[in-house]
Amino acid sequence: MIALYENQPVSARVRLTDDDYLRTRYYLHPHGTADITVGRGRDWTVLACKECYGKAVKTVLDLEPDSCVFDLSPAARLGQPGLNAALEGILGGSHRKADCLTDVRCPALTCYASGSGFTLPQLTAAWQLAEDIMAVRNYVNLPANLLTPMDFAARLTALAQGLPIETAVYDRQQLEDLGLRGLLTVGGSSGHPPALVVLRYTGPPAGRLRGQGRHRGQRRLLPEIRLLHGGHQGRHGRGRGGCRRPARSGPARSPGQRHGGDPHL
Repeated sequence: MIALYENQPVSARVRLTDDDYLRTRYYLHPHGTADITVGRGRDWTVLACKECYGKAVKTVLDLEPDSCVFDLSPAARLGQPGLNAALEGILGGSHRKADCLTDVRCPALTCYASGSGFTLPQLTAAWQLAEDIMAVRNYVNLPANLLTPMDFAARLTALAQGLPIETAVYDRQQLEDLGLRGLLTVGGSSGHPPALVVLRYTGPPAGRLRGQGRHRGQRRLLPEIRLLHGGHQGRHGRGRGGCRRPARSGPARSPGQRHGGDPHL
């Protein structure tokens, strides 16, 4: 969990500057602490916010401190989405694929938040959201032999406890009764039987925060989410059109920044 900074001793400090996008600098003090700055560029968006704080935490971890304070004032200027993006960047920038084996979701250092424009409840909500995103990453990265279909179904059912979500798990026999031959054919090539998990959103929980009441309309659009999980998991395949773009040369461009030169680009 991240805490508000109240002049606690820290090993590193991070702040964003008006420098070029993602330009990172650090200064090591004689007494062993470090100051890290990351340029936020001209176009300050939620995506740019996540990238900047992600770049910052990678630099911090390279210096191996035991604690760090992050100035979240620039993120707070974007409202709650900015705070969400900043903390997702901090947790995501420190996340490694191997973390899925031990379900690690947070960086291995004590984190503090400084700055203005946000409250502790907003900070706590953003941190919880970022942790949940890392939990999903861990599920995606787990090898198929460590996350079998029925195990995945059991975990989803446990996660839905206390939330406005109804869960239903269909085993092999029920899938045969439903005539879902495609799922059964794929799952039949594995030693682990396939499963179908159905998650139904049933409405916002009681006491929901003000301003977050758009879920009734969303329910009409997304009445249920089906997660098909067979014995063979194609989660890491790119599929059609999944090739990476070639790396660009030249300075980094912030998200949303227009191309220069040819006006037709």
